[in-house]
Amino acid sequence: MIKKIAPEYGHLFESFVDMTLERIVELTGLTEEDALLSSQRQFGEPLLWKGSEDELEKFILMLRRIGAHPVKGGRFLHIGGDCSKGIALAWLLREYQRQHKGVTISTIALGDGKNDVSMLEIADTAVRIASPVHKPPELERTLKLYTSNKLGPKGWTEILDQLIPESVFFSSSKKN
Repeated sequence: MIKKIAPEYGHLFESFVDMTLERIVELTGLTEEDALLSSQRQFGEPLLWKGSEDELEKFILMLRRIGAHPVKGGRFLHIGGDCSKGIALAWLLREYQRQHKGVTISTIALGDGKNDVSMLEIADTAVRIASPVHKPPELERTLKLYTSNKLGPKGWTEILDQLIPESVFFSSSKKN
């Protein structure tokens, strides 16, 4: 685990993998079922940082020196490999286009933290979700950029209700 790599920092964070289900629910607001799913990590590890900003910067530098890729998210420091949400979205788009030649694709990405920036900048429409703990992430793009007024899932609903007409999801099967 991360604590074994950097024992001098272990007291400065809580690792998602070491948290109880109740602690994950408390920190994230997820239901117990969703918290259980989110705790089943395969490729990255969220950390709840409890130290100072100076200690965090030193920790991030140490992680980068050993080949990890830390990214600050909305509430957690995410430790992963050489990947990002932007790389994942680009791969998904290429794969979808390969399998569905000639289909026009329009993407909407939603996020609230710095770990979402690469994905938001690739999507056709970027939605920054308001957070109670930090400002929306800064993006280099300005076309089709929305920022919710509401927080979390309510912010998602607020913007998606504006962007996606109900008719997209419900069509009449009646024939004239």
